[in-house]
Amino acid sequence: MTEERRTTCEICGDDGKKRSHRVREMMLGTRDEFTYVHCSNCDSLTLSHPPDALADYYPDNYYSYTDNPEAMNALRRFAHIVRGRYLVLGQLGFLGRLVAEFFPDRNIESLSPLKLHPSMSIVDIGCGAGKLAWTLAAIGFEHVLGIDPMIEGDYKYDNGARILKQNMYELEGSFDVVMLHHSFEHMCEPLRVLEQIRRLLTDTGVCLITTPNLSSEAWDIYGSDWVQIDAPRHLFVHSVRSLSVLASRAGLAIERVEWNSTEFQYWGSEQYRRDIPLTDQRSYVRNPSKSVFSRSDIRMYRSRAEKANGAERGDQIAVYLRCN
Repeated sequence: MTEERRTTCEICGDDGKKRSHRVREMMLGTRDEFTYVHCSNCDSLTLSHPPDALADYYPDNYYSYTDNPEAMNALRRFAHIVRGRYLVLGQLGFLGRLVAEFFPDRNIESLSPLKLHPSMSIVDIGCGAGKLAWTLAAIGFEHVLGIDPMIEGDYKYDNGARILKQNMYELEGSFDVVMLHHSFEHMCEPLRVLEQIRRLLTDTGVCLITTPNLSSEAWDIYGSDWVQIDAPRHLFVHSVRSLSVLASRAGLAIERVEWNSTEFQYWGSEQYRRDIPLTDQRSYVRNPSKSVFSRSDIRMYRSRAEKANGAERGDQIAVYLRCN
């Protein structure tokens, strides 16, 4: 259900009429309804009234907090290291390319254009259990930090990666790379977030944000059933246009954009349209054999995702920002 209302956009300041959308919580399957307001001026979605008990929608087994790299078996650790050395450092040639192709990871892939050196200082904001920080330390990076205010406490991995329970405004010092992998959309006051990132970056530093992309084929097709709205955990859903507006206001500029969406945008949204939560026993991510999708369906969705990315219409982007 949609309706129009006059409201001021927190991102661009437009105070005209905007279309609102009622979106159900479908990851956990509570089906609670929330209102998102679409600003056509900057092409963004904003959660109108976040719930007071937002933490209730992040259960103890929320995936990013339970994905502990030290719990991986030896084979998975080996694969993470080989893939990381190939994608980040350009090492291990054929073997690395093979592992990266058959076991893709969009977050680690997004680091490839940065041409990183192990001596660089890196902070991963909203790191969860810190799997990416662990991977970087495992392939030789010496100054890797992960922070997340939602984890249980501070800890340090055997390979040197540090994970701290704190928010970004408590950070001190400067960093060559500031990363936010699918955490920016969970944060309130996005302009303040980017202003803090501007303060944390070295003069030649880069900020990498991976996030859903509203200006996508999936949003156009599925609307309120689009899986990456992820109500109410995503407070804002951005586009390249809205991120450009925010970046400019914060003293940053977009240097590069990569579209890296996957087949998830289609099968996840199809499930929501059919009233199948992500954690349901019929969900493709839980039980592929019991889902409503065949292998050919998934191959078709994967092909569609590749085409959408090529047309700059995929529902997920990696955005690279530098100081003005």
